[in-house]
Amino acid sequence: IGVWLGNFDAHGVHELTGAEIATPLLFELFNTLNYNSQQHWFFKPKDLQLRFVCTNSGLPMGEHCTQSLLDYSIPSVSATQTCQHLKEYFVASNEAYSYCTSCLPQSGYKIKLYLNITASLADFYDSQHIPYDTPPVHNPMCVRIMEDQHPKIVLPVHNKVYLIEKAVPAEIQLKSIVPSDVTKVYWYINNRFYKEATPKEEVFFLPEEGSTKISCSDDRGRNSTVQITVEFY
Repeated sequence: IGVWLGNFDAHGVHELTGAEIATPLLFELFNTLNYNSQQHWFFKPKDLQLRFVCTNSGLPMGEHCTQSLLDYSIPSVSATQTCQHLKEYFVASNEAYSYCTSCLPQSGYKIKLYLNITASLADFYDSQHIPYDTPPVHNPMCVRIMEDQHPKIVLPVHNKVYLIEKAVPAEIQLKSIVPSDVTKVYWYINNRFYKEATPKEEVFFLPEEGSTKISCSDDRGRNSTVQITVEFY
């Protein structure tokens, strides 16, 4: 249960403070729903155990974890995979480039740990201006293409129908989430080149009625495609 009191436009009201208004109402709701309940609180499972977990992920300690705490777990129920919140990268001595096993030089590199976060979480950090250390761009001379790191198109949404008022044409945003080593993305509308942009650049297009194929390629040659339908009314 959550209680929020205020204006719908999110502007604050001096008289509506959480401690004086929202919190008493919250407890009143709790008391109403569970007044004189005959039910008991949950019983402690017999096989409940304690284990050390990483403070960053709540998972069992991984190779690079340094901070831990005791947490409860249930055998065969709780997650067993070890924490991977940090990842080793091969980087140049001056940290200008990162390397994979296919392009790793014989010398002139070092191993450094970076946060191992998903592209969607990195996008959230960027949107909220949360600082974090990212690995340098991948070696531009590398011939290997990381197929599992292709662009993820988040806007528009795959297989969705977009209703647009015919008298007031509206643009649709194009947005993708890409790995940190990508510096350019290329958008295509119905197999025709539309625009080159940076990963964080806002891109829009004016759709036509009917089925539309949208593709996004990055500067590593990886590609993703979504299909949408536009209907005018």
